[in-house]
Amino acid sequence: MGWKNLLTELPVWTIGRFNPPRHDPHRNTSRDILVLRPNDFGELLSTTPIFEALKKRFPSTRIVAGIGNWGRPILENNPFIDEIVELDAPWNNKIVQDRSPGSVARFLLKSPQVAALRRRGGFDVGIDVLGSYMGALLMMRFGVRYRIGVRGYRGGHSGCQEFIDFAHRQSGRAGPRSRKRNCSAQPISPKPGRNSSSRTKNARAPR
Repeated sequence: MGWKNLLTELPVWTIGRFNPPRHDPHRNTSRDILVLRPNDFGELLSTTPIFEALKKRFPSTRIVAGIGNWGRPILENNPFIDEIVELDAPWNNKIVQDRSPGSVARFLLKSPQVAALRRRGGFDVGIDVLGSYMGALLMMRFGVRYRIGVRGYRGGHSGCQEFIDFAHRQSGRAGPRSRKRNCSAQPISPKPGRNSSSRTKNARAPR
């Protein structure tokens, strides 16, 4: 991790220490799982196999998709999603024009969409599919009780209880095909330790 990334990761790690896990999906059935994906159309499409995998593995759990309003037509008839919540996050998409640090801060602190989800009292499990600093902070703002992220792409893993390592071989021309195959065969779930082919670790201080 470069020093610039480390400077960004340290605040996330620090805030994460004040937001410890309050749910253990390895021992208790999760009431709901939030899948965070407020990104572009192609990225959202490549994520759709995750919803089926989660619903089939946890049929009694409520599966919630956190996406930008522009993605609703893609998911609104998906039988494996119980609820769609709109999160027009100003990062990692080309739809929201103002993606400045100020816009990010305003969204996290003052967005009515975020405030509405905070009033719900949080989610048992949250999965930041992309894996980013902002995604980790957003899950903490929601009061997600057990957070899962990605290490090695956009950061934020140190604010999560568990994470998988980003596979660089999935990027480039083979990216969409690889992501679709991996999502279908090896879905990210609240019990990633059960997946023998995924490298999942407890979050610790960034290094």
